[in-house]
Amino acid sequence: MLRALYYLQLIKRYGGVPLLKSTYEQNHDYAKDVRASFSEVVRFIVEDCDAALAYSETAFGWGIPEASFGIMTRAVPYAIKSQAVTCAASPLWSDGTYDWEDALEVSREALAVLLTHDYKLFDNVPSPGIAQNPYALYFITSSDDRRSTDKETILQVGAQMEVWRQAGLPSMPGQLKAGPCPSQELVDCYETVDGEPILDLANPYEDEMHLTPNYNPENRTYDPQNPYENRDPRFYASIYYNGAQRVLGSTGDTREFLMEFTDPPHNDVTLAYMPEWEGYKDIWTVLTSGPDPYAYFKPVNFGIEWDRLKKMTFSFYYQTDATTDRFRNMGFFFVVDGAIDPAKRLELGDLAPTNGQVVEFSFDMTEHMKNNFADSWGPDSYIRFDFLEQEAAAYMVMASVKITIEYEESEVEVDPNVYTYVGAADGISANNRRSTRTGYYMRKFNNWQSNVSNNADGAIRLFRLAEIYLNFAEAAYQVKGPDGTVDVAGTQASARDAVNFIRARAGMPPLPAGMSKDEFELRYRNERRVELFHEGQRWHDIRRWKIAEKVMTDAHGLDVSKLQYYPSSGATSPYWQYEEIVIDKRSFNKDRDYLWPIPLKELNANPLIRDDQNPGY
Repeated sequence: MLRALYYLQLIKRYGGVPLLKSTYEQNHDYAKDVRASFSEVVRFIVEDCDAALAYSETAFGWGIPEASFGIMTRAVPYAIKSQAVTCAASPLWSDGTYDWEDALEVSREALAVLLTHDYKLFDNVPSPGIAQNPYALYFITSSDDRRSTDKETILQVGAQMEVWRQAGLPSMPGQLKAGPCPSQELVDCYETVDGEPILDLANPYEDEMHLTPNYNPENRTYDPQNPYENRDPRFYASIYYNGAQRVLGSTGDTREFLMEFTDPPHNDVTLAYMPEWEGYKDIWTVLTSGPDPYAYFKPVNFGIEWDRLKKMTFSFYYQTDATTDRFRNMGFFFVVDGAIDPAKRLELGDLAPTNGQVVEFSFDMTEHMKNNFADSWGPDSYIRFDFLEQEAAAYMVMASVKITIEYEESEVEVDPNVYTYVGAADGISANNRRSTRTGYYMRKFNNWQSNVSNNADGAIRLFRLAEIYLNFAEAAYQVKGPDGTVDVAGTQASARDAVNFIRARAGMPPLPAGMSKDEFELRYRNERRVELFHEGQRWHDIRRWKIAEKVMTDAHGLDVSKLQYYPSSGATSPYWQYEEIVIDKRSFNKDRDYLWPIPLKELNANPLIRDDQNPGY
């Protein structure tokens, strides 16, 4: 599967490449390897994926082991095939080998199989102090949870990013650089909440410089003087703008942290992960089998503000039979920097039997934490949970294990908003790498609670179910139009249906029926740009669609000035003045830039491709 994945990444950048189909001897003459075409490589990728899927589900299954990132499951080859054949049918690569009928069948099958195996768009509603909406929560939620919480991710690459440090805000202590700042063109893509684009998608700007927006006459909601009001919820989840709310909780907020056992390490205990009970998360069966049963929770990094800590509670729901009096003297060992200090064991007491009823256990651990761990708690801290101290088998089901932190109101006034106007702490700078060039900062993947002592940011998803929906939609409208249907896991679905699934999760109204193919294409491409923002898709999309020379114009930002009065009315309340500005001069050479140049060392190593450099180089 890695071979198929890497070939897919190669051909999207370079076009066709030599195919290495077997293990070569050390003295293999690479000068004899002929460069294959794009479609030939795609056929090889599909064959690799099908070969992987030919293994039994026992040998190559659907499950993701705990604490494992980047694990190849049976979902991955379906995702690779969907993307590869979609590319092969697109204008840049289409040579008659694969067409949109092929792309539709491949993506239809992928979507059907994934849905059959319980994949679904992430739709968990966050608490108000954690994230703005399910879309925002998804990108700060790790997929490493045996799919109990995240059933959308197909392949996560690596662990958490440090978005707050590498693409954060200058006003955040420890931030190093602004990172990739969204352009005004991207901001203009987010519709208003009524589902209307703010610009005419067929002709979004009145000038070649993109400085004069061509507003959609059907949009009655957008106000250029209040440009960030009533926008697509994904806008607020993805972009920091002037006036954006950064601090989602109050300064005296309550925060909940759901916890999971690690496996391993554990001792004298068998842990099994269960499907969810309705209303509960992360359900575990616990069966003790020896004299010293314990298990570890994942690293505990809450970034605790000890000086404001009001209350810290450990709680979970549990179910037992009548024999659970053997769960006596339960407690914690707090593991700090790899060391266990028995003197700091937290006694929880005995666990009462429930006779099959679900009961809540709650323990106030405030004073113990303040007294013992205020100076040593850190990003590598674990909790070792001791179930009992005598040899006897016992059975229990635990669910929704969490720590709840309540804070006192801060005496320090915290500005909950981000300001990017001229002169503000997060304003535009032409020479400071920590500041935005565009008037915007990236918010996607960034947890507002992240800081030096608490990295709670998200991770990169190389493939997720939303892309499969979109791939299916693209092929479906090409073959059957926006409203023509095909069977997907026993349900008739159209291109418009697939896009509307994406929009429904985002909290946006559905696209209307009856659009022409060209009208739908504009809405589809805009939807794809918004949904997949900063996931590494846009550059490849505009190339495979062969529209790069049309859209790769100068990049623009928004210069925001805070004026202290309304000149026309004489009012004294401040208002904002907006001016679009060019922040990066760009050009796209359609005769060269659709492909990357083949590295010179590769050309020199192989005379068969030496004279086959990509066009324009």
